[in-house]
Amino acid sequence: MKELIIGLIILIAISAIYWVYGTIKAVKDPDIQEASKLMMSIKHYRIYKEIYEEQTKCYDNNTPFIDRTNEIPNMNEWRRYCEYQVKKISEKWMSDLESLKK
Repeated sequence: MKELIIGLIILIAISAIYWVYGTIKAVKDPDIQEASKLMMSIKHYRIYKEIYEEQTKCYDNNTPFIDRTNEIPNMNEWRRYCEYQVKKISEKWMSDLESLKK
């Protein structure tokens, strides 16, 4: 009986350590940080990121967009993601302009 209790305590301790390790690792991942900032799941965030990058590539190469709207899980999250990307780009442009002034 004593060995069973010790075994359970060890199992719980290992599980807790693994959970803490995974949490710390996730906190350092920039995708997870942005998904959290945008209040969406990482699965949806990665879908939106892939579609957005593909659309950007098509725009840069002046080729027609591939319609992938049926793959978008939530249109409100998609809009929020696109607005966030536009905001990041405009902030980068503004910082580049500021650096040119100096």
